[in-house]
Order: sequence, then structure tokens, then C-alpha cells
Amino acid sequence: MVAASQRSSSAAKYVPKFDTTSSSYLRNQDPDRERNEAAKLREEYKKERKGAIRELRKDARFLAGVEQAKQKEKDRSYNERMKRVFGSLESERAEEKAMDREKTKEIKRAGRK
Repeated sequence: MVAASQRSSSAAKYVPKFDTTSSSYLRNQDPDRERNEAAKLREEYKKERKGAIRELRKDARFLAGVEQAKQKEKDRSYNERMKRVFGSLESERAEEKAMDREKTKEIKRAGRK
């Protein structure tokens, strides 16, 4: 038994320290009522500001998506028009080349006769 008592006395003891004066909620409160209310208002202001910024970012993201959709539609209609125009130009050019070939064939035939 002596050895056990010697061991416990030489070992470090970790006993938690308890505050008996007040709880942590009361300790963080300022005794001055005006300063307390001002601090509450500042915290509320910060929360509201962060919320407003969050909402503005959401709105901006939504509006950017809408603008992007409009731009895509514009680009699509433009590309369709350009395809139509280039298609008609290509068909005209093809007709022109076909007529040139026919002329050269006729010239060659006329030369042989």
C-alpha cells in the first residue's frame, strides 16, 4: 500500500478548474447597457449586410445567366442568317461555274466543227 500512495503523490494531478463566479454568457455581456445594445446592433447590422450581399450575388448570377441565354439566342440567329447567305452565295457561284463549264464545252465543240 505504501508504494501505491507514493505513486499517486508524485504523479501530476490534473483537476479541472471551475469558475464559480458566473456563467460564460454573463461574463461576455458588458455591464453598460448602452454599449451592450450598440454591440447587438452592430452584430445585427453585420448579419443583415452579409445577407444582403449574398442576395445581390444570387441576383447577379441569375441576371448573368439570363443575359447569357439572350446572347446565345442572338448568336444562333446570326449564325443561321450567315449560313443562309453563304449557302445562297455558294449556290450562285456553283451555277456560275457550271455555266462557265458549259461555255467552254460549247467553245471547244464549235472549234472542232
